[in-house]
Amino acid sequence: MQSNGVECCAKHFIGHGSPLAGLNHNEVMIGPRRLRDVDTLPFRAAIHEAGLTTVMNAYHELDGLPCGGSPEILTALLRDELGLGDDGLVVADYYAVDDLEGFHHVAADKPEAARLALTAGLDVELPKYDYYATLADQVRSGDLDEAVVDRSVRRVLRQKARLGLFENPFVDVRKVSMAMNTPDDIALARRAA
Repeated sequence: MQSNGVECCAKHFIGHGSPLAGLNHNEVMIGPRRLRDVDTLPFRAAIHEAGLTTVMNAYHELDGLPCGGSPEILTALLRDELGLGDDGLVVADYYAVDDLEGFHHVAADKPEAARLALTAGLDVELPKYDYYATLADQVRSGDLDEAVVDRSVRRVLRQKARLGLFENPFVDVRKVSMAMNTPDDIALARRAA
């Protein structure tokens, strides 16, 4: 897909599918060996072998750290250790920033949740611009360093530039069917299944 000018997004980082009691938001407890040898392996391969540049966080906590607000998970592990780097983009699973306040209870309010997520390395709030709407006021008040906002803005703008969206922001719908769902794509999907 990426060779056809689409930025793919790997999800959900990290440990998704292993929460206590099988509940989506529950804590995941993974030892350091399994984390690095098993759970990070597909992300590392996607980053290094496929040139993946976008990752979506998971909802849950990993050994007590909420995936959407942890610099240990999103920066130290994903960006530094696995190699997503400072050019890679991290997008929120839907309402993951809200969860820092309302579910994980690591933030007292919207501004703190937004600040925690952005500082941890979560660049784009999804599905809507809500908690991150507080960031400009936080910069003006001195509660948030403008460089933290600039870092994420640069990541988003770099991705848009790579995709050529400043020169040509619209998709030619006629070309999509020629580039996607080709006989080779169908054969590969069947082989994978």
